[in-house]
Order: sequence, then C-alpha cells, then structure tokens
Amino acid sequence: DRARCRLLHGVLALTRHLGMRSVADGVERSGQLVELRRLGCDYVAGHLVAGPVTVAELTPVLLARQPLLPRGLLRTAQPVPAS
Repeated sequence: DRARCRLLHGVLALTRHLGMRSVADGVERSGQLVELRRLGCDYVAGHLVAGPVTVAELTPVLLARQPLLPRGLLRTAQPVPAS
C-alpha cells in the first residue's frame, strides 16, 4: 500500500544518505523485487532469489567463485557516494 511504500522509500533514502547499503530480506514475489529495484534497494534476499542451502552445498560454489545468481536477475549495486 502507499503508506508502506513511502516508509520504505524513506528508509532507503536514509540508508543512502548515511553512506550505507540496503538489503531487503524476505523477497518472495517478482513484484516485490521490481518495486525494491525501482526504489533503489541495493541487495535482496529471499525465496525468489534463492532458497536455503546447506554449508555442504554452498562451500564448493564459494570456493569456485561461481555466481550465486543467474546473470541479469539483479542489477549490480552502484557504489554509494561518499558524504
């Protein structure tokens, strides 16, 4: 709804103003991802992006430096300008 969108917009603006990066957790629907990208959220986590994995499943991926997400799913976060 509009009130939640305004609140989220304010939190993301504050985050950028403080020179921090933002992470939205619990993203489960594509509409959420679209709105978060539109508002400038830097990173997302949730079942839409990837489900839970075990250490045994994740370790070889990290050691091989393989991408965790398909190319193009998320935009690359832009550097936060220094204040």
